[in-house]
Amino acid sequence: MKPNHIKDLLTLPVSIMAAIAIGTGLLIFLPDSLLKTMYLIDLQNSYGQYIGIAFILSLSILVVNIVVGLLKTIKQSRNMREFYDKAEERLLSLNDYQKSIVFLLYNEDNHTLNLPHNDGAVSFLSHRSIIGMVSEGQFIVNDLNNPEIPYMLQPWVIDEISKSQVLKDELRNAFQRQKVNAQHKQF
Repeated sequence: MKPNHIKDLLTLPVSIMAAIAIGTGLLIFLPDSLLKTMYLIDLQNSYGQYIGIAFILSLSILVVNIVVGLLKTIKQSRNMREFYDKAEERLLSLNDYQKSIVFLLYNEDNHTLNLPHNDGAVSFLSHRSIIGMVSEGQFIVNDLNNPEIPYMLQPWVIDEISKSQVLKDELRNAFQRQKVNAQHKQF
């Protein structure tokens, strides 16, 4: 058997591994009378040791795949729970400019606005999955030096803001502070 064939066997889907384990297990553990009825007794007698090895290997790989899959699922579930548990804290830790962007998006009916694509705060919010591009396609822009494309507020952010008056107030206050700072810079 070539190394590539062994690798292919080890990477079979869980359902195939389960089928192999069940099939070889039946050949090993079914009573001889039933195997004789199905004309499989000669197969068991001739290749019994190979069937046993196949059963042990496929069962072992199946158990390992199931355990690894369960551990990944548990870890992903724990990470998602932690992500949502710290959601308000992450939003409150944003600077006033970033909070202003979130506030503006939240106040839109469809929670979508054209935002400057080259803005560091927009990039930061997008990287943190607080906002996201409406579409990953191509956009027509008016100004190539400062392209604006549509971004939307992520649903988890909308939910967090909707259920927390403290967060709503902080976003509104940050927007007001940002507006005042922008007016002072004009003079």
